Amino acid sequence: MGTFDLLPVAVVLARIALSSTVWTVRGHDTATVEDVSWMREIATRLRLKNFNLSIDDFGTDYSSMIQLQRLPFSELKIDKSFVMPLAQSQESKVFVRAMINLAHNLGLSVVAEGVEDILAIDFLSTENCEMAQGVHISRPVEAETLGDLRQNWMSAATYAGAGQPLN
Repeated sequence: MGTFDLLPVAVVLARIALSSTVWTVRGHDTATVEDVSWMREIATRLRLKNFNLSIDDFGTDYSSMIQLQRLPFSELKIDKSFVMPLAQSQESKVFVRAMINLAHNLGLSVVAEGVEDILAIDFLSTENCEMAQGVHISRPVEAETLGDLRQNWMSAATYAGAGQPLN
């Protein structure tokens, strides 16, 4: 079923006995249009097994709102086309704020894609966006370097002498 074939993901993860609570299955809203009843069945099964489901690139297709209503997502990822112009566009701020509020009112967590500067971080923090991703935080890295990256990030985000990460 297109790019959103969740059944093989669930089967593989079950076979290797990975905890579902640490995985988020990501789906593009455009990919979920083809067969909503099939998608609802698979998505519901995954949610019942404690998988988190994320609707990716939210706001970039006409079906986003319909799919958000019909499928049991746990996370909404705001597309970078709304996030990147936050520093220059009042309109982008209005849209991003509305998407964050919509997600929170539906009980979903929010990820903002395309964070490229501290102004975006500040705005998203003020609006209670839980997560952000983009080049301001980190460029893509190889899996082998994630441990070092995390350690460097935690070291930089620690109060001097207090040993507590900054929020």
